[in-house]
Amino acid sequence: MSKSQFNAANLHMQYVSKDLFVEDHVLQSACDSAGLDTRWRRDPVKTSRAFTRAVKAVELPENHEVRQVKSKDKEVSSKEITFEVLEVSAATGGNENIYTNKCTIKFDRLTNQIYVLHCYTYSSEGRAIERRCRELYKRFTSHNATDIRELALKFLRTQGLMSMPGLYYVAPTESNTRDLVALKDVFSQLSDIYPDHEVAFPDLTDVVWARKSLEADIDSITKALESIDPEKARESTLGNKMEEFNTLRGKIELYASALQFKADDLQDRITDVASKFRKRMLGELELPEAHKPATPAPVIPITSARAEEQTAPSVDDIMSMIGEADDEVGF
Repeated sequence: MSKSQFNAANLHMQYVSKDLFVEDHVLQSACDSAGLDTRWRRDPVKTSRAFTRAVKAVELPENHEVRQVKSKDKEVSSKEITFEVLEVSAATGGNENIYTNKCTIKFDRLTNQIYVLHCYTYSSEGRAIERRCRELYKRFTSHNATDIRELALKFLRTQGLMSMPGLYYVAPTESNTRDLVALKDVFSQLSDIYPDHEVAFPDLTDVVWARKSLEADIDSITKALESIDPEKARESTLGNKMEEFNTLRGKIELYASALQFKADDLQDRITDVASKFRKRMLGELELPEAHKPATPAPVIPITSARAEEQTAPSVDDIMSMIGEADDEVGF
């Protein structure tokens, strides 16, 4: 890849399905297989925390509660987490409430497995709680669509330059190229694993998009300036437009520095356009044809001969002409 080239990544929020959930072990395996640098990976999910969240997030029937059972044995506590789902009923005679165990849910820290111990009072409510707990645990140990998009954005925001919302330019260094290839591999694997969901990494194009976008900006501002009539423009127009020139000049410098290409010709172009605009606004440069005042029609001088022809006839001349007309018709 030449120094004048770089990677342009076009990101859209729709490139990953909103309802996608990628299990943590699947994502970590894909990253390992692709050789993705740890800097750009998602942090591994803490399974024990996910299990606790799942149990506490289960919507319980009325008069039910969940309670963690803590073992005094440190070795047991280091290996498992235990929760009980209890039905609470009021005792007769004002005594303390009666707690009936519906099920006991255990989590094995070593194998990341959930075990549900049923007791003789196990009911449909207990089965529903167990099922919902497993569903939530799977979700809490997964990465959603936003997380997967962030997998790409984390790299692009750090190593890339955002030219506009959703469009990033990445300098063509060896490490950047390697990381981009690895990221694309991860997304390709996820697309194969979840065929019913859209998981597409943004296209990477090795072209000089940055230079072309800057050239387009210069062309756009040039056309806009040519349409301004100095006679009708407000006093602030010159200052505002010169500020636009400075902003574009800074943008050119930023792109050239970050993306490793020379932009002297672009700087010269914008400087030339700015200079001509300033002179035209100050009346130091001939106006474009569109803004030149209309040339008045030429005045044809009246010669002395024509002046005599256009002199008004006298009264005697008029009477003489009338007499000649009478003679001709025979009056």
